[in-house]
Amino acid sequence: MTIQADGEIETIFSAVTVEVKNRIIAKKSRYPFAIFVNGGPGCGKRTLCKSLAAKHKNYVHLNVGVLLKEKMSKGGSLADEIKSCFALGKLVSSELVVQLLKEHIKGKVGTTFLVDGFPKSSENLDVWNKHMLYECNTLCLLLLECEQDVMFQRLQ
Repeated sequence: MTIQADGEIETIFSAVTVEVKNRIIAKKSRYPFAIFVNGGPGCGKRTLCKSLAAKHKNYVHLNVGVLLKEKMSKGGSLADEIKSCFALGKLVSSELVVQLLKEHIKGKVGTTFLVDGFPKSSENLDVWNKHMLYECNTLCLLLLECEQDVMFQRLQ
């Protein structure tokens, strides 16, 4: 599902809310739901996810970058692996990212997770499907499109 994200947040929010509700109604599940939210920097991913999570009590915003930083701050072998990737300027493995997401999602029936910034590649999605197929019902990938000049303006 593609949403034009150049407009006012309320217009974007309304369009997403209607589409998501329709998909949830059509796909009753004994698993939690996931909506992947992607788009360029400054297109409003985080703003949209926070707004949806604030307005709907059963929506939870999961930002992959925030989850990685939280895991690093707790220490341990996973934290060391994440720090090493960051120090080398490499992406954290898809396996590790999906493991972190699974920790937050598994068993939370009736919850819709807004997964901000994931998947970034087809390999990410393959690993997600491998580990989450029987843990979570993926509703859609929400792609926020935004003109480049608007994104630059928002990031200043």
